[in-house]
Amino acid sequence: MKITSVKCEKVSEGSIVVTREGKVGKVDATAKTFVITTTKEPLTVQWSAATTFVDVDAAGLGDKYVRVEATASAAGLQARKISLIKQ
Repeated sequence: MKITSVKCEKVSEGSIVVTREGKVGKVDATAKTFVITTTKEPLTVQWSAATTFVDVDAAGLGDKYVRVEATASAAGLQARKISLIKQ
């Protein structure tokens, strides 16, 4: 495999980008949040219209294994990209 480009995206001051993997538990479509259980702890993740979904959509998140790239800040985790992990 050959890498042809690397892209760095700017994030807000005081926030960092994290990646977490785990099984989706409770999904709240109204609040646009879900709980992902990682190997360490359950985390609440929020998505928005700006979130990219790969091989899954918001309606199909329940009980799926996903990889979440999110911005972490004092407000919590805001998903930038949610990808299905194929088992």
